[in-house]
Amino acid sequence: MDNSSIIYVENDSYYLFDGTTLVECKPSLAKKYFVGATLSLSDFIIGSFKQPASLNADALEIQNEIKMHEEGGLRAELNYEIVSVDHLLDFENSYLVEAFAIATDDLKQHFNPILKKTKVIDLIFPSFLAYEALYVSGQLEKKDDLFFYLDDHIAYAVIFQDGKYIAHRRIASIDQIAKESGLEALECKEMLHAKGVRAKNYSEDRRAEFEKLELVFSKQIEKVVHTINHKRGLFGLNGIERIVVDFNGALLEGIGEIFQAYGMQDVVVEPLQCLDSDAVSAHRYCQALYIYLALKEKIEPLNISIFQREPLFITRPSGKLAMVLVSGTLLALVYPLYHLFSILQIDEKITSINRELTSTQLQKQQLQKRLLSAKDRSKKMETQLFELQKINQRYSQTLQTLPILTESNYIRQKMMNDVVSILGAYKLSTLSIEQNGTKSMKLHLIADYRARENIAKFMRRWMESGYKEARTEEIYLDENVYESIIEVIR
Repeated sequence: MDNSSIIYVENDSYYLFDGTTLVECKPSLAKKYFVGATLSLSDFIIGSFKQPASLNADALEIQNEIKMHEEGGLRAELNYEIVSVDHLLDFENSYLVEAFAIATDDLKQHFNPILKKTKVIDLIFPSFLAYEALYVSGQLEKKDDLFFYLDDHIAYAVIFQDGKYIAHRRIASIDQIAKESGLEALECKEMLHAKGVRAKNYSEDRRAEFEKLELVFSKQIEKVVHTINHKRGLFGLNGIERIVVDFNGALLEGIGEIFQAYGMQDVVVEPLQCLDSDAVSAHRYCQALYIYLALKEKIEPLNISIFQREPLFITRPSGKLAMVLVSGTLLALVYPLYHLFSILQIDEKITSINRELTSTQLQKQQLQKRLLSAKDRSKKMETQLFELQKINQRYSQTLQTLPILTESNYIRQKMMNDVVSILGAYKLSTLSIEQNGTKSMKLHLIADYRARENIAKFMRRWMESGYKEARTEEIYLDENVYESIIEVIR
């Protein structure tokens, strides 16, 4: 295999990439070059959970598979390919795992049209991870970045901390945005390219369309900001320094202002740019670069391919054994004694292989026992976790209620203080004060008939103090005593 270039497959198009230049090629070149392709987020079943940091690589892989079957909704009758990104959380000595699973049958069905032409696909990875190649190749300075990818049928936001992937979030594609905005997909795409989501770019007769687009984008960006805030505590993320918009080379005007409205201030917004690629193919270039760097062992890829090429016959164990047999036979024709010696060597090799096989079977049995034990521990831990979650829920409900009660008491006390203060200012007396929650209060006021105007002054002063309303419900006049029932409302 020639390691100078790779072939990147996108739908039914094939591109030869030498690390700099991306050109279309014939699929027959797959015999000569390393082949790579991507899968979108919608193709995967995705799970997120934590695992102890004490697990070694093999044990972690087994536990992740168990977790995906138990919590990820995988079907027991199907075979799955599962890969994961394992984030080590030092502060709590655990892994935060993002696992990606796809049924083997679905994987075969998805790539069958390509395999008919190439026979092999050496690398298949989740497409959103490709941005890592920009940091590894030195085309992008390592910062806390948000990549905002928008395409016809696929869209997502990806978060990198100091050049390292930490999270992603699915968002609405152009098709979904158009549907929610009441537009045709092509019209929506052209409008976003030409005008973005900036109000001044839209005429008055298109103001309604802009407002619909702005509302849809606001909802999507709110989701992204929620994900960023969630990752702050887990990864010590200070914030986003740069937003890279991946939208066929367009900057998507106005997107920065919407992010600012959700608290992301002083963030640089720029379009995706890659070395020696035009704006339209920058996304494709980025995907190909990831595959190229994986071939060069500069990136450790997340590979879910089951279609990797077989090693050359001579490099396989069966090939090596066959070569030993052939060589031994040829030598035996000339040197009978050497022939006997070779047979003895082969017998010894067979004995050694049998010993290794027996050892492997024992290891397999031990691993199965460990797996059963791990499942039992997992079930016990799930029961404990469920109990802890119930306790935590009760605490959370209490904590959520406390601020409400405190605020309610404060409002009621302030209303009472304000009433007493104004009553004192106008020398009014009360027979009773009835407080109804935080919204209203009924006062039974009494005054000398000659001082009845003070009641009206009291009502005006109440509304001037910033309260909503004061109204008289009942009025009594008993000889020279003026009584009035007044309701004041906050």
